[in-house]
Parts: sequence; structure tokens; C-alpha cells
Amino acid sequence: MYSDFNTRTPRSSYVYGSTAPSSLTQQEPDFEVIRGNRTGSVTQTLSRQVIKMCIAAAVILVFIACVGMVRVQLMIASQDQCIAANELSTQISSTRKSANELEVQQSYMSNTTHIRTAATQLNMEAPASVVTLSLAADVVVTDAAGNLSLAGTLSALAQ
Repeated sequence: MYSDFNTRTPRSSYVYGSTAPSSLTQQEPDFEVIRGNRTGSVTQTLSRQVIKMCIAAAVILVFIACVGMVRVQLMIASQDQCIAANELSTQISSTRKSANELEVQQSYMSNTTHIRTAATQLNMEAPASVVTLSLAADVVVTDAAGNLSLAGTLSALAQ
């Protein structure tokens, strides 16, 4: 049968036909409350001057932190402006360089000697005479909205 390990006798709660143990028995609590012997409440407090000095030190530290953050932000902003200015000056110098190259190319292309050489390579000849045509004023008329006006153009042709 079932037995207790220490006594080697059968336990009555586990023997067939015995009644179940009562679950309503009062169990001892897992902890104990130990009452203190203190008779009065003696607490030590800091003096008002120490508290005021701590508050003043905290306010000064917060102020210094704020000034430091503003300084860092201003330094970051000035660095960003310096970088932007450098990029702008780089763009300006590259634009000037391109403009100088285009000016040299334009002067080369408009040189009459270069034009004659290119025309000769294309089997072109110089004209025998040069004639200038003067065209009359444009007869096409537009309305106030900028659209072409057929009626206005026909009346301008009639005149």
C-alpha cells in the first residue's frame, strides 16, 4: 500500500475506503507580521537653504543646457549655409567656364574663313550677287485673346 516515507506506515487519507481529508482546515500563513517598536516619527529634513540651492543649481543647469543646444543649432545652420554657398560658387564657376567655351565656339563658327572652308567641303560656291528682300508688314491679325482672326486678316488684305 501507500506509505509515508519517514514512518513506513500507511497514510489514512490514501487508503481505500477512508474519507478524504478536510480542505477547510486552518493553514498557517506563509509570512508573519512583526510589529515595530518605534514610538514616534522622527524624520530628518533638509534645511530650506539647501533645498533652494539645489533648485537654483537645477535651474542653472537647465539654462546652460538650453544655451548649449541653441549654440549647436546655430553652428549647424552656419555649416549648412557654408555648404550651400560653396555649391553655389562651384555652379557659378562651371557656368562661367561653359559660357567661355560657348563664346569661343561661337566666334569660331561665325568666322568667315571657317564658313568658306566648310562651304567648299560641301561643294558650295559663293553667290554671284547678294540681294536683300524687304517684306511688307504682316497682314495676319489677332484678336484681344491672342487668337488668329480671319475676318481681321481679310479686311487687312483688302486695304
